[in-house]
Amino acid sequence: MRTIEISVSDETIARYGDPKAIAAKLERLLLLEELSIQAQEIHKAIQEAGVDWEEVAEEARQASWDKYKYKIRDKLPPEAFD
Repeated sequence: MRTIEISVSDETIARYGDPKAIAAKLERLLLLEELSIQAQEIHKAIQEAGVDWEEVAEEARQASWDKYKYKIRDKLPPEAFD
């Protein structure tokens, strides 16, 4: 990890109230950028592997619902179990 030095206007410092607040915001933005890059790489790998993530998500959603509805059986109408 490296430390960088940047110029910031007095108006920007006044708006945030503290140079540390600006540094924290920039660190969060950079972290978000890194997460975005990782998400794009994962998406690309899933596509290249030929995985239909929408189908996988639907199967997981259905399995979760099937498991949950039996926990609240007394609160659901009978047609929920068809």
